[in-house]
Amino acid sequence: MFKKVVALLLSLQIGLCFMPIQQQPVEAVSFQRQMEDLDRGVVAVKVSNGVFVSWRMFGTEPTSVAYNLYRNGTKVNSTPITNSTNYLDASGTTSSTYTVKAIINGKEQAASKAANVWGQNYLQVPITPPGNGYMAGDCSTGDLDGDGEYDIVVKWERATNDNANAGVTDPVYLEGYKLNGQRLWTINLGRNIRGGAHYTQFMVYDLDGDGKAEVACKTADGTMDGKGIYIGDKNANYVDANGYILSGPEYLTVFNGETGAAITTVNYNPPRGTVSSWGDNYGNRVDRFRACIAYLDGVHPSLVMMRGYYTRMVAVAYDFRDGKLTQRWIFDSNNSGNSAFAGQGNHNLSVGDVDNDGFDEILNGTSVIDHNGNGLWTTGLGHGDAMHFGDLDPNREGLEVWTALEGEKGAVLLDAKTGKQIFRYNYTKDCGRACTADIVASSPGEEMWASGSPLYSATGQNIGTAPGPTNFAIWWDGDELRELLDGTTISKYNAGTLLSATGCVSINGTKATPCLQADILGDWREEVIFATSDNRALRIYTTTDITNRRIYTLMHDPIYRLGIAWQNTAYNQPPHTGFFIGSGMKEPPIPNIYTPNNVVVIDKPVRGDLNSDGSIDAIDFALLKKYLLDSSEDISEENADLNGDGEINALDFALMKKYLLGVITEFPVEDEPPTPFSTIFQAEDAYIFNGVKENINGGFTGEGYANYNNEKSSYVEWTINVEKAGVQTLKFRYANGTNADRPMEIRVNGNVVSSSTSFVPTGSWTAWQEVVLTANLVAGINTIRASSTTDTGGPNVDYLEVTNATAPTTKPFNGATVYLCGDSTVMTYNASYYPQAGWGQMIWKYFDSKVTFSNHAIGGRSSKNFVEQGRLDAILNVIKPNDYLFVQFGHNDATVNNADRYAAPYTTYKEYLKKYVAGARAKGAIPVLITPVARLNYSNGAFKNDFPDYCIAMKQVASEENVLLIDLMTLSLNYLTSIGYNEAYKLYLVSSNGTDYTHFTEAGADAMAKIIAQEVKKLNIPLASAVK
Repeated sequence: MFKKVVALLLSLQIGLCFMPIQQQPVEAVSFQRQMEDLDRGVVAVKVSNGVFVSWRMFGTEPTSVAYNLYRNGTKVNSTPITNSTNYLDASGTTSSTYTVKAIINGKEQAASKAANVWGQNYLQVPITPPGNGYMAGDCSTGDLDGDGEYDIVVKWERATNDNANAGVTDPVYLEGYKLNGQRLWTINLGRNIRGGAHYTQFMVYDLDGDGKAEVACKTADGTMDGKGIYIGDKNANYVDANGYILSGPEYLTVFNGETGAAITTVNYNPPRGTVSSWGDNYGNRVDRFRACIAYLDGVHPSLVMMRGYYTRMVAVAYDFRDGKLTQRWIFDSNNSGNSAFAGQGNHNLSVGDVDNDGFDEILNGTSVIDHNGNGLWTTGLGHGDAMHFGDLDPNREGLEVWTALEGEKGAVLLDAKTGKQIFRYNYTKDCGRACTADIVASSPGEEMWASGSPLYSATGQNIGTAPGPTNFAIWWDGDELRELLDGTTISKYNAGTLLSATGCVSINGTKATPCLQADILGDWREEVIFATSDNRALRIYTTTDITNRRIYTLMHDPIYRLGIAWQNTAYNQPPHTGFFIGSGMKEPPIPNIYTPNNVVVIDKPVRGDLNSDGSIDAIDFALLKKYLLDSSEDISEENADLNGDGEINALDFALMKKYLLGVITEFPVEDEPPTPFSTIFQAEDAYIFNGVKENINGGFTGEGYANYNNEKSSYVEWTINVEKAGVQTLKFRYANGTNADRPMEIRVNGNVVSSSTSFVPTGSWTAWQEVVLTANLVAGINTIRASSTTDTGGPNVDYLEVTNATAPTTKPFNGATVYLCGDSTVMTYNASYYPQAGWGQMIWKYFDSKVTFSNHAIGGRSSKNFVEQGRLDAILNVIKPNDYLFVQFGHNDATVNNADRYAAPYTTYKEYLKKYVAGARAKGAIPVLITPVARLNYSNGAFKNDFPDYCIAMKQVASEENVLLIDLMTLSLNYLTSIGYNEAYKLYLVSSNGTDYTHFTEAGADAMAKIIAQEVKKLNIPLASAVK
């Protein structure tokens, strides 16, 4: 029984109660956010003196990265390019092709996708209107098909109306386009969605982390998805005599970004209810919609849909996981305590972490909604038409908001964390426009102006005449200052026109905005998209000015990327970054992000993992807060007692915060460990991944040492045994003959105990030193892994010495049967299928005669229907104690459109995997989970994981159930990478029939079987001794 102590928590005032206006001090927290896995985005443009080439620097690349540029396969630059991500190739022509290779720690990486040369400074993307008279309007961007390249979603409208005006409108369409003009799908929102700037706010974003963007928007009866399937009643017509739609059901739909198919549809919340309750009775204020994406848990994106701002204002947050929308919270100004927020919203919004707690807030203009759905602050200044949010003044702490105010109130600069006024511009007319950008190099920070105002400095000083345009700002030319975008013209303050997009049109009437402004190609500077005047093409304009400023792609800055998502909302506004770009700027901060291809999941939960999801993160932090206020919150109490004192209280809360901030890397325990004895575990006897056993450099003990490959994430893993759980001392003996630190991440049982332990230079490769740290070990078997964190790899490691530890013992092996459960990649084929084979028919070759294999795998089966068809029961009826059950599923579980097979990864799939584990254990057998094997999916120079969620889910089950796991996906991808695409091609049936990238030839099945056998050999089980 654990005691909950709340009084101490409240007396410490550590901010568990979130109230509107009232602030509590919070330490800055940053969680690793899910972002897009992009390609290099190389763009090449013919200019008068050669070819201008630019490319992306990823937010995940080290600051020391350099680049080589290749024209037609020949390197162009004489020395690595280190100070920019652009280049002028004087010898380039329109027939040239260009690739870029990153150089990391002196090693050249894989080449980018080749880029052809544009004949002008824009890419023309052909589009086709869905009907005569339709005009291309707002656009958004996302990687719809997971190829690393941004695609475009276009909103098409014909007859539209403002909410204040009566009149029937034409159906609104959304279409997805590749940059080559390929139309992926068309969504017809139908007659029951009104056309106009305030109605359809569409979000394009990878909501579930599968590497492909979804599209989400409000729908209705008669909406037709990209597959031609209607939502609701296709014949329904709720348009009244005035053209308004004030009755009938309202929906929210998430569409598949690659196919346009509706994935899930829920009722739109909040419903319109009584129209007059929103401020009028004819349909103006009730249908004022906004939308955005926000990282409300600090890690994953959530969808936020909003309704109303003139009077009642409501926001509803959703998570999209496993194909379903789950409501996270509702903020309603009608609710108790929220009345001050009524009427405090703009025609637009922004998103970012305003209070440095690691979670995003929603900025409405003159109010902010906290990440947990509570009101954070409100000014009472009311509604406005324009706003800008970011690090507008880098010389003051935190972020700022510059917002225009309606009703003769001017404009105001606010502290984004508190809502406190920094300075105010007073105006006696309606202030419909406002803008901010660094346009004057001699004035620190960004300059600000609004309708009728002078130009203000970031501190509110009048520094001269404001620019003529008060619209968008864009990073375009070679310096860090921002330029002005208005209509189809880009100009520089007091320096004239830089671009006139002849033959193009702006959109949104007098607002004169582009279809989209975003950093979607090339270096960090922005592109702008206009429709041509005939609406038959989109033109993506890019700069051709050389710059020596190097910044990672702005799309890897969270505030900027979210600004691209919300840019189409109502009155469009330009995006801003979360850090200052301008004259005198500091080096940009490294974004704390991950992409879908490098997700890290803790294999075995430890204290701090309150929801037992395999990780310690912001969600656990929030759960502990809730538990301390309400002990009915469902958490693991054992894992919540972080200091082991038998109580869950403010001390545990403080420890959790320190852990997430990186102040501590482990949770202490009160009990002192016994006087330790030590055991040395030689590195050459451990499992070495991406490294070799060596005995070249003298001074080592034992028979040699482990030499890490010069690459990130190479590691050595030891398996040890301790009798009693507790804190033990880990001592690594190593040599580092370089002049630089080779830091390593230390994990115990899959959990990070040190994200970066220094292994400093020792003077030579024959000079050995020791690094010591402590870690909490569990009773029984423990794994300790030391992984390189940089591309230089790790040091040479001689041994690991651990207190109170012994070598694990292995029971003698007297023979067993291994039962195989799986799909067509595992099954045994007869001779008529030659050359097709599954690894299950080859694996016997790698074990001695004491092992019998019984292959029950069969094509078309998933973890679900294998059980439902009685195939697992057939095995459990004959399996005996000390036999083995190997389980590999995932390929067929992912077939969303096949109800018989489909198993959602984090729910159904996990539930069924646990049936296999429980069934085997009930019979005294040993289950082994095997992640799905890789398909031959190769793009942008890399083999891809087609089933990341299923791999993660299986690892979670392995952790939750403490079951053995072989990560065949990672192992097979590594193997394919090692042999290259041409050789890998021969392992798959596509080499025989030209179409099958999933199934193996006999050579491929044999290769996979060998990989599995070698992994079994490393497991601490009796079967390991039977591997040949």
